[in-house]
Amino acid sequence: MVRVDDRREVVGVFGVSFVSKLLTYFLLLVLGNLYLVEDYGASTFAFGVFNIVLFFSLVGLPDTMVPWIIQRRDYRSILYFLLSLNVLVCGAGLFVAFYHPWLLPLVLFYPFSLLSAFGRVFLRIQHRYRLIQWLSALFVGMQLVFSLLFVPFGRLGIVLGFALAFFVDAFVFGWVTRPQMFSAFKHFSFDLRVIRDFLKKGFITSLITLSFAFLGWIDTSLLGLLGSFEDVARYNIAAPVANVLSIIGLSLSMFLLTRSAEIRSRKSSLALLAGTLRVALVLSLLGAVMVGAFAGLAIQLFFPKYLGVELYSALLAVGLVFYTVYVLIATYLNGKLQPEKVVVPLVVAALVNIVLDVILIPQLGVLGIVIATMVAHMFAFVLLVRQVRMGKAVWPAAFVPFIVYGAYMLGVYGSLLVIPLVVLLFVTGLLKRSDVDLVVDIFRKFLRK
Repeated sequence: MVRVDDRREVVGVFGVSFVSKLLTYFLLLVLGNLYLVEDYGASTFAFGVFNIVLFFSLVGLPDTMVPWIIQRRDYRSILYFLLSLNVLVCGAGLFVAFYHPWLLPLVLFYPFSLLSAFGRVFLRIQHRYRLIQWLSALFVGMQLVFSLLFVPFGRLGIVLGFALAFFVDAFVFGWVTRPQMFSAFKHFSFDLRVIRDFLKKGFITSLITLSFAFLGWIDTSLLGLLGSFEDVARYNIAAPVANVLSIIGLSLSMFLLTRSAEIRSRKSSLALLAGTLRVALVLSLLGAVMVGAFAGLAIQLFFPKYLGVELYSALLAVGLVFYTVYVLIATYLNGKLQPEKVVVPLVVAALVNIVLDVILIPQLGVLGIVIATMVAHMFAFVLLVRQVRMGKAVWPAAFVPFIVYGAYMLGVYGSLLVIPLVVLLFVTGLLKRSDVDLVVDIFRKFLRK
């Protein structure tokens, strides 16, 4: 059962996520137009590597830690272990920065990542999803301001802007969760047995996260190694246009992780998962049609020197529809502390992505990595849907590539496909009148609040 407060929080996250995405696109306008293409590509490459390291040094946060704390297990030992690990990583980062000084801001502000990560954990447990997203919007907003100020510094300016925004983000997360932070830090604990048990689950979760990263950040890294920084820049203009769809998975996954950990009944939790997947597929499919239809216009208006990447945005939108569904399945299994069931499907998808990247990037450049990413998302989708036996709930996804590509070919007129698509969704049972009534009711109550 989905509580009314949770519904309002999820709807609130949708709304705030749009604000955050809007700020992200303003940031993209600054980075894509005021900085050199090579500087933008180089800094994006650095952020990709930074995020990979970050996820390994924050093993199991937040996906394993949320259900871990809900089940009242010792988390202080994990906190102090991760703190020690972050200090070691920071030391290694200083060595790298000695040879690449423009990376120094990332290294210096790196230790604050633990504060931000645990802040997110505590807020998720409290079902304060909207606040998490508001703080994420603050991070993007600060990055936007700093990027405008540091334009003369080139790639150093981009990195410095990110690092300062990262620090502000961590400080605010620590402040709003200070009672939980004080409680966590005031009692020292370092139980090796607890750490070992958590790491078994957390390391699997990190492998899962890394598999997701292969479909995102590591793609950027591989493109930088096998292609050029100009290719990285073009890819990172096309991808954000499609990534507006990630709002759907992000908003629903916050809610699903906490609720799946709280619900004990297998029947009830599977019913919750099925309903969530159905809503996610409907919203992401409709959104992908709009991305396909308006990608060309958006690139022409806002990023004229990147003309030609609109097809990449449409193809990435196809992959994101599949991603929205399977990321929720992975979130559900993490909430049940069963991340091991997610590893094989995502590792297989990541390997498919790597192999296709290596084969296609030298031949097709950015188009090669886009095709590789889209195919890898499809692999992960099929394997994880089979894992939880939810094929009947999401079978219309098979038509996604044709519908979105059709919208792209029609240009802005492709948006008219939404009308027959909604009819089709009703006919197939994927969309129900009760769903529409529920969404309308939630928005009414949310706006009155």
